[in-house]
Amino acid sequence: MVAFQAIKDAEQASIGANQNVMFERVTLNLGNGYHPQHGIFIVPRSGIYVISVTTLHVTQSIYFHGVIVHQGHYTYTHS
Repeated sequence: MVAFQAIKDAEQASIGANQNVMFERVTLNLGNGYHPQHGIFIVPRSGIYVISVTTLHVTQSIYFHGVIVHQGHYTYTHS
């Protein structure tokens, strides 16, 4: 089995383009696919994966833009 869950506790302000989000609290890393020192999840074996992301940020006049990258293809999310 492979499963990964992490929580971002600390503020990470001014995240630049192509910068990884670093999670402070990894609550589950079954299969050791998440590499906390880099903020990257690398699938440890082939298969079908379900990815779910929930984001929340302080209301500001700017948007939050994030992407999930899979084999060089981007899936955009914003709020």
